[in-house]
Order: sequence, then C-alpha cells, then structure tokens
Amino acid sequence: MKTIRLGIVGTGIAARILHMPALKRLSDRIRVVSVYNHNRPKAERFAADFGVPRVASSLSALLKDPEVDAVLLTLPIHLNPSIGMKVLKAGKPCLCEKPLAHTLAAGAAFAKKAARFRTPFLVTENYVFNPMWVTFIDAVRRAIGRPRFFELRILSRMDIRNPYAQTVWRKHPKHLGGFLGDAGVHFAAIMRRAFGEPVSVQSRVLSLRPEVPPVDTMIDLLRFPGGLTGHVVYSFSIESDHGLIWNVYGEKGKLEVTDSKMVLTRGKKRQTLRWDRMESFEAMHRHYHWVLTEGKMPSYTLKDGLADLRLIHRMLGGK
Repeated sequence: MKTIRLGIVGTGIAARILHMPALKRLSDRIRVVSVYNHNRPKAERFAADFGVPRVASSLSALLKDPEVDAVLLTLPIHLNPSIGMKVLKAGKPCLCEKPLAHTLAAGAAFAKKAARFRTPFLVTENYVFNPMWVTFIDAVRRAIGRPRFFELRILSRMDIRNPYAQTVWRKHPKHLGGFLGDAGVHFAAIMRRAFGEPVSVQSRVLSLRPEVPPVDTMIDLLRFPGGLTGHVVYSFSIESDHGLIWNVYGEKGKLEVTDSKMVLTRGKKRQTLRWDRMESFEAMHRHYHWVLTEGKMPSYTLKDGLADLRLIHRMLGGK
C-alpha cells in the first residue's frame, strides 16, 4: 500500500483535534512529514506533540519540498482560496477544510480557476463520510417512500469560552454567517445528498447574542422538487435537551434522528437503525488516500463543495 506523505498548513484546533487523531490511526496510509504555521513556535509545538519530523520555514518551502506528496489546509476560511491556489500551482493535491471559501463569490471564482488544474482539490467535508449520515441518506432514499416534509432543529448555546469561539478569526469573522456558516455547511451537504437542490429558500437570520457574531440563529423554509418542504431552525444561542432533532416524513414511513439515535417507523413497526462506528475523519481520509493513490474520482467533489456553500449562503439570506 502506497503511503501519502502529507504536509499540513495551519496547526490550530482543527488540525490538532479533528485531523491528527484520525491521521495517527492511518499512519500506514498517510504520514505527516512537514507542517507550517506563520507562528513558528506554534508549528514547533505541534510537530513535537505529534512526532512530525520537519517544520517548514515558509509556505513556499513546504510547497517545494519533494518529500511532500499532498497538502492539508486547516486555516481561517477566508484564506482557503488564495492558499489553495498556491498549492495547486505547486502541482500538489490539496485537501482543504470546509467550507470552500468565505463567501459564495470567492468560492465560485476559486472553483472556476481550480477546474483548470488536473491536480485534485479535495474539500474535507467529513459529514458526507460519517457512517451515521450515510445511513440517514440511505434510509431517506430507500425506506420511507417519497419524502413530503422534514423538520431539522439544531439548538445549542455556544459557550464563548469554547476554544473555537476564542480564535481571533471567529471572534471577527470574515466568512459567511460566522458559526452558522462554518458548521451549517455540514448540514447543507447532507440535505443536498438526501433531498437534492431546493427550488426555493425563505430565510430569517437573527442575532440573539452579540458575543456570537455576526448572527447566531437562522430559520428557513425550503421547498424541493417533488413537493418536499423542509423547516430548519439552527441556533448557537438557544439551549435544548436535544442538540439535534431531524424528523423526515415520507409517504411510506418516518425517520427520527437525534444526536446518537435513528429510528425508522413504517406502519406499526419501529426499527432502531445501526451504523458502523468508524469516526468520520478517519473514513474521509481513508477515502481520500484511495483517491490519491489509485487516481479515482472522489465521492465528494469540488462542485459539491461549491454547491454546499451556495446552499448555506441561501439559507443565511443570500440571493
């Protein structure tokens, strides 16, 4: 099995908490060989903590390193297009944290330029590889008949002491919708895969707490081809006993999802659905290793990344 030698640009929370645990479990497939951060001491601490052999002196040095096969970007969202283009121009496959860009216009412009390169650009949208959401999408397509209505509620009260909330670029976001855009794009991805592209979106966004900028709550009514209607309430300022509730009503059954449970009802029969417990970042990196070593088409493409950005843009009130 070929090993991909990976360089990481950005050594913050996402790299530490989300990617590295999965990459360590996949060390027979992917080996992190170099890291770069504009704050060199931060990069050095990261390298020491995870046993990475080299700290690059500059972004250019990492991109020119012949022992780096591919590059993972875990950066503030507004940097994705500019740094992503530098990676592609260096001729290296790029794995880039979602969302694709900070605005829809920037994402569309980048996707158009990136399409000219044969080098893969892979958006690390881990939810589409999460076995729970794979099971959900399969059940929507196969088990409940034609979907007629869904309601999605994601309610939590963001603790502003949370490490994510303490990052400067999240305190002063340049990206669409703040936390709603950054996290909401996950559910845009699942929605599109389960139901397709909505034909209309009516949106209302609110700021209930100024300390969660720029907005913290969105309420949407979506209409899809075939008569499906969806209602979404997503907030980082409302407490709830259940952080996530997603109920889908079809002509032949109902699907009820909470944070850790999924129940399918058809007539009087209720079935608790099970899924593989592989962690989503591990599943995603396994897939992208296969894409890069075998030259295969990814199941989540750059076009998907742009389409999901477009949907969350509409859900946040954009045209």
